[in-house]
Amino acid sequence: MNHTRELSIDHISFSSSGGPGRLATSLAKSQNGLCVSSRLLTITHKRIPLIGIRNFPLIFRAVVDFYFVKRGRSKTLFSLFRNRNSKPLLRHLYMKNPLVVHLHWIPGVLTLREILENFDKEALVVLTLHDMWPFTGGCHHSFSCTKFQQTCVQCPQARSFFSNKVVRAQREKEMFFGNQKRIQIVAPSRWMKDTATKSSVFRGMEITYIPNPVDTEVFKPKFNSNSRQKFGILDTAYVIGCCATNLNDPLKNIAAIIKVCVNLNRHNPSLNIKVLAVGSGRFPNCGVEVIYTGFLESDNELASAFNAMDVFVSLSEVETSPLVVNEALSSGVPVITTDRGGSSDSIRHGETGFILNHDEELFDLLQDQFGNLRSRVFSANCRNFALKQLSLEVINGRYLSLYRNGLNHDSQ
Repeated sequence: MNHTRELSIDHISFSSSGGPGRLATSLAKSQNGLCVSSRLLTITHKRIPLIGIRNFPLIFRAVVDFYFVKRGRSKTLFSLFRNRNSKPLLRHLYMKNPLVVHLHWIPGVLTLREILENFDKEALVVLTLHDMWPFTGGCHHSFSCTKFQQTCVQCPQARSFFSNKVVRAQREKEMFFGNQKRIQIVAPSRWMKDTATKSSVFRGMEITYIPNPVDTEVFKPKFNSNSRQKFGILDTAYVIGCCATNLNDPLKNIAAIIKVCVNLNRHNPSLNIKVLAVGSGRFPNCGVEVIYTGFLESDNELASAFNAMDVFVSLSEVETSPLVVNEALSSGVPVITTDRGGSSDSIRHGETGFILNHDEELFDLLQDQFGNLRSRVFSANCRNFALKQLSLEVINGRYLSLYRNGLNHDSQ
């Protein structure tokens, strides 16, 4: 190993939008601020549905996966044929030969084999598990299915015609990861670490838990009244926030949150309840006033939305480690969520929010904890937790240690 080379990092993700893209963007930016050479490489800076005709091969493979491979018409992702490369992005890798290649969300970007076979042999690969795809036959979330722990035979999410190819895809990952020594695996939640450890692909491998960071300089408590004015909300309103790229995505369960708010408003009209829904989409004639922000392009816009909330609620059916939960906490906003997936990792029950055993508990909790959730003590607990555990400075330190330890280990 050549120890004279400066530490250089390439973060690779399909897009700079979405949770994985936003994480990759913030890590690259903050690492440059620490005088570390770091850059972000993506296929697009847009959301996936907005990709243009210039990416027709990728769009075609995605259509095949969605309409022909995947069983049913749910909006869950399944990537079997989408696992191909981007030659322009590969050329960027060759030109720089970074010491560290940090992979985030890569279906349709690069295959692991292409990266390890074609770039600098001294480089370290770090893979952050933003969903389950790296250790399944093709699904991004397995839900109740546990076949990824053994063999993805007769995958319930894929049509039977593609069953053998799904099994081969999983076996290729098993063989690949089993033979590589230059890969560090990172899980952004304890749930993801536990789930990946049980998989046939990563069983026996060391997986490091590093939570998703939040920019505490952007997401911080600000004067509530100013933020509410932007969205036309009175200071006296009890604002319940929720967020999803697509509010109508059934997996995000936004409709369930609004339904609870309707009942809460009916039983407590004096609370002046408002729902601040961040993301694209809407629900007609809800029975409670819902303020729709649309898709917010910038972190500053999202930070303003959090500052207008009294509480943030997430009832998602599937979450690996939602970045928005950490951003809400950093903004001083308590979070109510479930123990499904990694949503509850950052929640200290009764201190920074509440963890529900069942979705049905949300109504009573919002009603009983009305005053507590709006207290300055609760807000301070959330902010202090984010500063100590989730700040870019803290998380970047952990990633930089991971990079250097991995490079030093390879040189021995």
